[in-house]
Amino acid sequence: MIEKTEAIVLATHPFSRTSLMVSWLTRDHGRIVTPVRGACRPKSLFLGRIDVAFRSELLFYSRDCGGVHNIRETTPLDIREGLRNDWRAAVAASYICSLTDQSVETLLDAEGLFDDLDRALSSLAGGTPPHDAVVAYEFDLLQRLGIRPDFTKCADCQSPDSRECRFSIPDGRLSCPLRADFIPSRNSVALSRETLSALRLAQGGHLASSFGPKEALAIRRFLGMFLSHHLDLPLTQRRAALAWLDM
Repeated sequence: MIEKTEAIVLATHPFSRTSLMVSWLTRDHGRIVTPVRGACRPKSLFLGRIDVAFRSELLFYSRDCGGVHNIRETTPLDIREGLRNDWRAAVAASYICSLTDQSVETLLDAEGLFDDLDRALSSLAGGTPPHDAVVAYEFDLLQRLGIRPDFTKCADCQSPDSRECRFSIPDGRLSCPLRADFIPSRNSVALSRETLSALRLAQGGHLASSFGPKEALAIRRFLGMFLSHHLDLPLTQRRAALAWLDM
């Protein structure tokens, strides 16, 4: 059965000298994988039509089970030219596509995430600072996956003497040392009132560049710890991408 949908290229991997395995996030079928035989041949019909972050019209032969399907054809709808002229934007786009590829199971409903990713890539191509786009998308991804961190304060944190709270990474919420039922944990991190306020604002959509260097760094470090724990992923690519963006 031939299916037609919009899709964003998340990753490409060689599986022979001339062929690729391509991972897509589709609007209607979630994440799928298609082998593209002969994609690297000079006269291939797919040459120049598949690249990371492209939004395309995809036709593929649907299988009854599994996330691997045979491709029929693809036509780029938006190649995001701005990513080709700004290497920092390209680094950020490659990272968020790879993060999505590793985080989303095949064939799960992902229409909302498709829109989030498409918006993030378009903003990068349009000149949005890469750090802003990365932080905003990481919060969006956590929201779509149902593991959004909860920064709601407890009543004791309202005390003017309270300068610090602790956040439990496994629980995904604040674990205030002023509470009677507080139990220290090695998997909790200290958050100053300034950092907690910055995290709340960033989760609500404020740009990372609107904070000072200290708060912006704290937000990135917190997200790194949270993503690593809840997605159980090695974040080597994240560290490398942020290091490039800081150059």
